[in-house]
Formats: sequence, structure tokens, C-alpha cells
Amino acid sequence: MKKTNLTIKYMLMTASIVLIVTVINVVCVFLLLMQSNLNHALVEVLIAIPILEGIVIIYFGAKFSRKVTEPMKEVIRGVESLEDENYELLDEEGIYRDVKVKLNMLASKLKQNEIERKKTEEMRNEWISNITHDIKTPLSSIKGYAELLESYSDFTEDEIKQYGAVINEKSEYIKSLVDDLNLTIYLKDENRKLCMQKANLVTEIRNSIISILNDPIYSGREIVFESNQAVIEEEFDRKLLKRLINNIIYNALVHNSDEVKVSVEVLKMDRTHIIVKDNGRGMTEKDLENIFDKYYRGTNTSASHKGSGLGMAIVYNIVKAHGWDIGIESEIGKGTRIEIAIEKLH
Repeated sequence: MKKTNLTIKYMLMTASIVLIVTVINVVCVFLLLMQSNLNHALVEVLIAIPILEGIVIIYFGAKFSRKVTEPMKEVIRGVESLEDENYELLDEEGIYRDVKVKLNMLASKLKQNEIERKKTEEMRNEWISNITHDIKTPLSSIKGYAELLESYSDFTEDEIKQYGAVINEKSEYIKSLVDDLNLTIYLKDENRKLCMQKANLVTEIRNSIISILNDPIYSGREIVFESNQAVIEEEFDRKLLKRLINNIIYNALVHNSDEVKVSVEVLKMDRTHIIVKDNGRGMTEKDLENIFDKYYRGTNTSASHKGSGLGMAIVYNIVKAHGWDIGIESEIGKGTRIEIAIEKLH
């Protein structure tokens, strides 16, 4: 109904203009007759001219209105489709070609955003379900051992230490989940400020690896470190760099067998490169596409590993917060290679 009214509106506007022009012409003729003694034939001609002019203008005005409004109706339909979340593309022809091209670009962008939103929503819902389960399990253990200690007093010292260790372990696990959430929110904040310092990148990464190997759980694992220079000074947030390196290495250790070999290289070339490789089981194409997405847990994640699903998303966000680049390659049965290229700050 709105589209029909629009066509009528344009036609009425055109007809109104034509009518005004015709009236003016008639008035002019009338004034001319008042001033001159013209013969009858000339009078008829003078009267006929504005009438014919009016008919011609009305005819072409109506045709022009249809030519203008018909394509406009298609554009309006396109806008209404976007409002209804229907992202069909318009035929990019006609007098409104440029408008249609822009609308199609907008439709494509909105469609892609909708796909990404649904994908993120699905992963977030799955992540909430997993995280809820992961928190419930240690909370149940903490509650159970706390009630046990509260109800009975005849425990040996060794038993009390054992129960206390379990409570502490479960508490640390919950704390790590909350820390991951807080760090993710911090990195998403556009107003955040990194604590940038100039330091030796080689020393910082070596110390991170030593800390991992000093953990009794990973003390027997093979992690090799190499650098083509003893001192490579760069500007970075030291705390976030440690988190970045730890997340990448732990990801390689957790998702592979105990025999996996992890190598870390720091190379000074045109830019400084950090390369972390492993000879593990590798990743599927799906895992590779989603590895840096929040809430994503890869298909290689074992049931015994209860991570937050934010580890590699945090890596990606730390890299981007520094203005660096990151790339990843992986092949099933051969392993994974992650490379970070550090961009100099000016």
C-alpha cells in the first residue's frame, strides 16, 4: 500500500506542476487578448498551445514518474528486507545502480555479522555449559571435604593435609577459570593500557620455559629453546608475554601425548619472530579455523583436561593488543607451528 501511495504522490506532484504552468499560460493568453485585436483563428491557436503543452507534459511527466518510482520501489523493498533480516541481493542495474551496490554491500556485511554472531552464540552457550560443569565438580569436592572436616575431629595429621591439599587444588582450578575470564574482558577493553617495557625477549621467554619445566607435572617433558642472538630487545608487557608463551606451550603439552617435543625459537631478522612448534597429533581444519575463537575447545581436548576454552583466544588478543601478527599451521600426525611476528613500535 505504501509503495502504491508513493507512485501516486509523484504523479500528483508532476500533475500539479504541469497544471500551474498551464494556468500561467492561459492567464498570459488572456492578458494578450485584452491588449490586442487578433483574428479568431489566432485566438484558437493561442488557446490550443497551452492545452496541448499541458497534455504533453502530463503524459511525459507520468511516464517519467513511473520510470523513477518503479526502481525506487525495488530499493525500498531491499531496505525493508534488511529490516526483516532477509539479506537477498538486489539486481545492480538501473538508475539507482550505485544505491543498490551500497545496499548489497551492507546486506553482505550484515549477513556475515549474523553468521558470526550465531556462531559465537553457539560456542558461548556450549562454553557456559562446560564451564558450569567444570566449576560444579571442584565445588562439590571442596564442599564434601569441608563438611567432612567439620563433622569429624578424629582425623590424623596426614589425612587433614591430604584433604586440605584437595581443597586447595580445586580452589586454584576455579581461580584460574575466573582469571581467564577477567583477562579476556581486560583485553577486549579498547581503553586498556599495557604496561610496556623494553626488555630482553630471549631472557623473558627462557625464564617462562624454565618455570614450566619446574612444574612437577611437566618436569619430564621435552621443551627445547633456541635463539640466533643472546640479546633481542623489544617493547612488550612482560606479564602478558609470559601468559602468551605459557598458553601456547601448555596447549601443546596438554593436547598431545607425554612424548611430544616442543621447540621454541626466537629469531632476529627483518622483524623479531617467536616460533613454537610441536611434533604432536596436529589439528583438523575445523580446529585450525576456530583455534583463536573464544569458548572453543578443540576435538583433541581430552576428557581429563578441564580448560576454560579461552587459552588460545587470550594468546590472539595479547598479540593484537601489542600490534603484532600471528599465524598458525598444522597437519594431522605431524604437529603444529605457531609464529608471532613482532612489529616495532614507533
